[in-house]
Amino acid sequence: MSNISIDYEDELNTVLGYSDYNLIIKPEGSSDSRHIYCRTQECTVENLITDAINIAGNGDFTILNGGAVRDNLNKGNITRGSILDMLPWFNNIVIKQLPGQVILDALEFGVSNYPAASGGFPQISSNLSFDFNPSINSTVICDEMGLFVNVTGERRVSNVKVNGQKLDLNKIYNVSMLEFTANGGDGYFIFTKYDVYREALITDTDALTYYL
Repeated sequence: MSNISIDYEDELNTVLGYSDYNLIIKPEGSSDSRHIYCRTQECTVENLITDAINIAGNGDFTILNGGAVRDNLNKGNITRGSILDMLPWFNNIVIKQLPGQVILDALEFGVSNYPAASGGFPQISSNLSFDFNPSINSTVICDEMGLFVNVTGERRVSNVKVNGQKLDLNKIYNVSMLEFTANGGDGYFIFTKYDVYREALITDTDALTYYL
């Protein structure tokens, strides 16, 4: 164990909460990113984290890239160390004001690589919901730089709702997200066209800590 680990051992072992269940993002012992469930489907760990991010950002909802979380949250005590294992990057939380159409297109882009695993697979807070039909072939078109252009055919994403209400394509929503995603990380270049409206002045790691 390094001196740094020794110096901070008590802090890392501080108990913040307790989980009655294993919240799993990958099979035990796997280090292969293709095995991370959050890159192909809804993920319980990221359900928790997106709600924490949304409260910290005070947005209408949160969209999080599936590749943001790196470890399971196992049943038992939740410590500062286990949070750092899940969220090691200390990503800042920002809020962007986005039209409903951009949100719809971002979700469509996010599921476009399925069934292949993708760090951009969208994980969302509990006040946003959508249906995803994987039997429809993706018709998302990107340019040579990988920038989203449009959707040319039937969409995989439908029935998008915010707090139970149908997404208004013309309405402006306050969307909490990580700075990584806001800057186009994991292919979300569609967000880079819009300036940061507000900074939450907190990282994802701290947001989950305070939420617990």
